[in-house]
Amino acid sequence: MPNRSGWTDFVTWYNHAHRHAGIGLHTPAEVHHGRHHRVRANRQATLATARAVMNARAWARDANRSGKTGAYFSVLKLASMNGLMLL
Repeated sequence: MPNRSGWTDFVTWYNHAHRHAGIGLHTPAEVHHGRHHRVRANRQATLATARAVMNARAWARDANRSGKTGAYFSVLKLASMNGLMLL
């Protein structure tokens, strides 16, 4: 009888860990169980925070070059304002 342990491991990985380009870089399990909407919303929130952080950094850098002073949002404060935790 063939060893099915390898197939079980592969199928589990393929369905629960491997992100498929054809379904928006979601796993088949996320799509099947309807969790892909929540995952996509979390991705969008993270991207929005990252863009805001980059804009704030660029603004502060430009303000420092021109000799102007102004408020600068720190990365942690901006993330906490959006309810996110940056790693």
